Amino acid sequence: MRILIADPSRTTQRVLAIILSEACHEAVGVLCGSDVLGALATDDSIDVLITSFELPDMTGLDLCREARRSPGDRSPLYIFAMSASVSDARIAEALDSGADDFIGKPPSRVEFFARLRAAQRVILAQNELVRLATVDLLTDLPNRRAFFLRAGSLIRHADDERSELALVLFDIDHFKSINDRFGHDAGDAVLRGIGEIVGGSGLRGARIGGEEFGVLIADVGFDHAMQRAETLRSAVQAASFSTISNELSVTISLGIARYRHGESLGSLMKRADVALYAAKSGGRNRLLAASEEMHPPTDSMAVAGAGTAPA
Repeated sequence: MRILIADPSRTTQRVLAIILSEACHEAVGVLCGSDVLGALATDDSIDVLITSFELPDMTGLDLCREARRSPGDRSPLYIFAMSASVSDARIAEALDSGADDFIGKPPSRVEFFARLRAAQRVILAQNELVRLATVDLLTDLPNRRAFFLRAGSLIRHADDERSELALVLFDIDHFKSINDRFGHDAGDAVLRGIGEIVGGSGLRGARIGGEEFGVLIADVGFDHAMQRAETLRSAVQAASFSTISNELSVTISLGIARYRHGESLGSLMKRADVALYAAKSGGRNRLLAASEEMHPPTDSMAVAGAGTAPA
């Protein structure tokens, strides 16, 4: 596990890091609560926080409370409160403040390892629950809930940093006819194949409903975002999807919209959805970009790339 140690003593940090390394854990030490909150905001790989009750800028109890307010899309965090003063009142205070467990300072090595093993079991169980709640089990991509959590986080990042963000919505052309002609097993095979292509592309993609997918492209210029979306369209067109009795080829239609700082996610999705509608109305198997203003689909789109429309 990756463990963050918050303690004002570098000696205590080093001692704990040595103990943790014996159990093959990775430990990182920080001196104050603000450093902890900064690390939690930027590093989703931290599994465990061990915090002293006494920190220079806030109490360990306040840090527990603040750490529990971390964004909902970060991975589960297990918190140990640590104090040289061990009493029933002290333990109860720590647990009521958001800590999962309490250890003495310095901790007993045998007891500490046992508590870490218990923490690891809890973290594994929590991660599995998160996976089941946020992953689409057919495509193994994030599901609609996870997509909206990620979109909200990226919008906040774009507003804070004045950075670029683009949203791509796409769906599979003539998907209903695939189910009607070849059966739902064939449709599922196509969805799984699309999931593999999106997952292998390095894009932040999600299945947001039926045959519709969403992709978020952050921190690159809009032209580059359009190129990446066009590469995805081409990859799907070139792929062959194996079903029980057939090898199927499919295409996708895509709409892309650039995020306007201060815009709501609903507005961004509406503009990308209008572009997607125009792509399908214009012959399918193509990427269309929403214009800066919202107009009817016939005059609001600029062609970003196009392939041959399916028969």
